[in-house]
Amino acid sequence: MLFTKWHDKKDVTYLSTNVSPLDAGREVERNVRGQSTTIIKPKVADVYTASMGGVDHSDQLRSFYSTGWQSRKWYRYIFWFLFNISVCNAFVLEGFSRSMAGQTKRTLLEFKRELAKLLINDFSQRKRKARNSLPSEQSRVVGSEQHISGHVEGRKRKCVQCIKTGRRTKGGGKIETRFECVICKVALCRATCHAEFHSQVA
Repeated sequence: MLFTKWHDKKDVTYLSTNVSPLDAGREVERNVRGQSTTIIKPKVADVYTASMGGVDHSDQLRSFYSTGWQSRKWYRYIFWFLFNISVCNAFVLEGFSRSMAGQTKRTLLEFKRELAKLLINDFSQRKRKARNSLPSEQSRVVGSEQHISGHVEGRKRKCVQCIKTGRRTKGGGKIETRFECVICKVALCRATCHAEFHSQVA
């Protein structure tokens, strides 16, 4: 990849794979402060202008059904930028291969849907959590039932055991948790409160 930054009327940047950094540019005339001057225009600028057809096709494709989100953290921005560029390049290459094979081209939306299905590959967050084995201290047998601490979707709830014992946060607030006993349906911190609560019940 070749990164080029060229200043004409303003800074213009290019990221290319089909231009060598050794390729010489060409001289162009520019008017600077009322005086004619000659500057070197990099070859990548001419290649880009010749093939864009009046519209930046890459920017146009990336604007449709864009993946990710804007972020002030530069590494996230670069990751999603490169990801979307890769998807658009793959879509263009697939279009060429389908044309050569005499097949009908897919729309960008159809291509991205199929790509998403292949990347997700039937992955489910719930299945992953179900596969995780629970440590022995997170389950308690009371009577004939095994009380297991389970994750609860949605908003946090106040821990019942922390309220009973008077435990609070550093700011003096009530402690909240995303876990509950799957049998009792009582909100309990997973670390210690689950075992404490059921030892008192027993």
